[in-house]
Amino acid sequence: MTVKLRWEGCDTVTRQTTLNEPVDTVERIWPAARSLLREADRPARRVRLVGVSVSRFREEPSRQLGLFEEGEEAADEQVAEAVDRLADRYGSRSITRAALLERDPEDG
Repeated sequence: MTVKLRWEGCDTVTRQTTLNEPVDTVERIWPAARSLLREADRPARRVRLVGVSVSRFREEPSRQLGLFEEGEEAADEQVAEAVDRLADRYGSRSITRAALLERDPEDG
């Protein structure tokens, strides 16, 4: 996963990490991206671009399921699929996960 930040004046910084397991939902991608954003030096200038990218995709999910999981991941995947269908039909601004709207006090 890579996070790119660009400020006015086109100064750019990137931070990247390799996650321990495959991820395919925003609930798993966002915490890792937020962590990378916190690690980046952030000067007191206006941000021009924030980018998050993931790579090393696989055709088939290959995640090892835990022995005692109660189906929480399946529910997350169903929600992600429903959000994708709504966004495809009504536009990307038609729906947003409430968890993504939270403001972190550390981020200002």
